[in-house]
Amino acid sequence: GMTLAKPGMDLAAWTKRLAEQPLVHHPGTRYHYAVGIDVLGGLVEAVSGHPLDQFFEERIFRPLAMPDTAFWVPAEKRNRLVVLDAPAP
Repeated sequence: GMTLAKPGMDLAAWTKRLAEQPLVHHPGTRYHYAVGIDVLGGLVEAVSGHPLDQFFEERIFRPLAMPDTAFWVPAEKRNRLVVLDAPAP
């Protein structure tokens, strides 16, 4: 699903493109990680009239005093990002 995205594509365009794709499996036959949460993000954008990151900042993160929560790590805070270590082969 996510490979449908093109550079600069917003959630509305991505959702429209997703809706044109065939299902991966017949409903109820197999489990497949879904992109429903992405579609829900597009719905939030459509209803609120704001980009999803702005909506979260204004309606969730700021009211809950979560100043370090966002979709992306700003350049000035990258030194605080924890490195994900993986075991050697």
